Amino acid sequence: MDIFEVTVDLFKCLSRGFFIRFMKDAFSFPSYFGENLDAIDECMEDLSWIQEKKIRVKLINYNKALKTNESAASKLITMFRKYELFWENEGLSKDRKEFMLVIVPSR
Repeated sequence: MDIFEVTVDLFKCLSRGFFIRFMKDAFSFPSYFGENLDAIDECMEDLSWIQEKKIRVKLINYNKALKTNESAASKLITMFRKYELFWENEGLSKDRKEFMLVIVPSR
């Protein structure tokens, strides 16, 4: 089975504007995407336009992001963990995605 994979550079995503644009492009959000954090939540809890049933999100530069802006980096991690938990709790739903979160510390 194919896997939809996205690598998120947490250091680059510390800027809210960059993060919103990145998520829109990386996950190919639909045209109705509202370009704000609430809209990201709505889209990440839908993902029906993604054909693959498995989604792997790899978060890189974790330590670098934390050292630069601990508050923003922690919020990003919390968001992605929330999406992981959402999809884990979807159970046997026919639209369920297997959402895998991988956090890669900086070197």
